[in-house]
Amino acid sequence: MKTWFTRPPLPLGVDLGSQRVRIAVMTYDGDAVSVQRVLALERKNIPQQELSQRLRELLDEHNVVAHEAILTLQEPDAILRRVMLPGMTSRARDAFVRDEAYRLFGSERIVHHLLADQHQHDAYVLGLVRGVVLDAAVGVLTAAGMKVRAVDYAGCALARIFPEADSIVDIGESATRITMVKEKTCWGASVSCGGRHLTEALMQSYQLNFVDAERRKVQHNIDRSADAAIDMVAATIADGVQRIHRATGQPLRRVVVTGNGGRIPRLLHRLDEILDWCVEFTARIPIHSVNYPEDILRASVADWGLALGAALWTIPQSGVV
Repeated sequence: MKTWFTRPPLPLGVDLGSQRVRIAVMTYDGDAVSVQRVLALERKNIPQQELSQRLRELLDEHNVVAHEAILTLQEPDAILRRVMLPGMTSRARDAFVRDEAYRLFGSERIVHHLLADQHQHDAYVLGLVRGVVLDAAVGVLTAAGMKVRAVDYAGCALARIFPEADSIVDIGESATRITMVKEKTCWGASVSCGGRHLTEALMQSYQLNFVDAERRKVQHNIDRSADAAIDMVAATIADGVQRIHRATGQPLRRVVVTGNGGRIPRLLHRLDEILDWCVEFTARIPIHSVNYPEDILRASVADWGLALGAALWTIPQSGVV
């Protein structure tokens, strides 16, 4: 007599961004994991108190059963650091965590976790999250009918999607998050420079309003007069990448750029020049989809990467944990 086992559904991966929300719905395709669909919600004009209702409507519209979810948080609200604590007792480690939380966040309530690094004696991975941000994000998803199973550091989620990268640069609207990956552990940093800074530079260079400058940036209609703006943004991001690699002693071999800011060809090319030609944008990803063609999936991973990586949180072979 055969016994059939039903695998539990994979959790939803949720990227609760400041401008838009992405929800990755994954399914099993034989022994592999497949992207069933990625839901998107623009939240610019949605009041905070209505966000949960709109998310619930989005899930209902696409017949997605809102079950467990993995939520991603990132710098500067969530910080992941590798620390050396030689010969410390558990009480001394607890005191260090409290001091580090106060140094980084002041008197705010901080949720923390300290995990021993299995690859090096006396090494630990320290995670810190601002309590008010965590409570608000979990509250939004809970009210939308989702049960938050875990909170994932955004850099770890991206590392699952780009397993061959040793550095991942996520260029957002107002900040760029940099993740360095080594031995299944992530180190994160952020720099206060993103797509908005380039938009503002274009406004100044071309005497445009914000809407027209944003349209020009998105349409890649940027001529040589914007070189100074491109150079400034690229140099700031490259410096952040180089600093985190110097601090950890990790060689810089393969840098993957994601996020909408990385869609600007001239910015990507300039960043590649500064970092000695080791940058790529459309990197190979370890998942497929029965609903999206491969080229669409690869092109969309800049938008979907965080949500997709979070949805892989329960898959042991997905790399960074």
